[in-house]
Amino acid sequence: MRADELVISQHLQGKKVEYQIAHPESFIDQLKWMNAMYIRGGETKKLIELLSQSPGWEKELEGKTVAGGSAGAIALGKYSYDLDNLGLEEGLGLVPVKVLVHYRSNYNAPNIDWDKAEVELKNYKEDLPLLKLAEGEFRVIEQ
Repeated sequence: MRADELVISQHLQGKKVEYQIAHPESFIDQLKWMNAMYIRGGETKKLIELLSQSPGWEKELEGKTVAGGSAGAIALGKYSYDLDNLGLEEGLGLVPVKVLVHYRSNYNAPNIDWDKAEVELKNYKEDLPLLKLAEGEFRVIEQ
């Protein structure tokens, strides 16, 4: 069992949960099949490129639960602060928020000036809610 599956199973004890790893060639059908999707962390740009291989995939999300961790949260949001390259970046914009993940953690320490990152992201382009997500923290956003 993968680490993600183990964590999910621990939180949903007694529930029957079926998993599928996303595959670009069958992604739309997988989205139609599922009730909930978790987009895990990793490399944001690579994740967005993979999702872009299935045009219109976001239309299959209506009425479903979608969660993202780290790069997954960044990809779902509209804007974020890239903690590796220390600059601003754009996500898919499926959730109209600005995202700052690993907030005030040791991620890429001591290179990140968290105050600077927060101000730059807050002032970037349009005025949207800023989600500052510390390790293990989450927010529920209903749309």
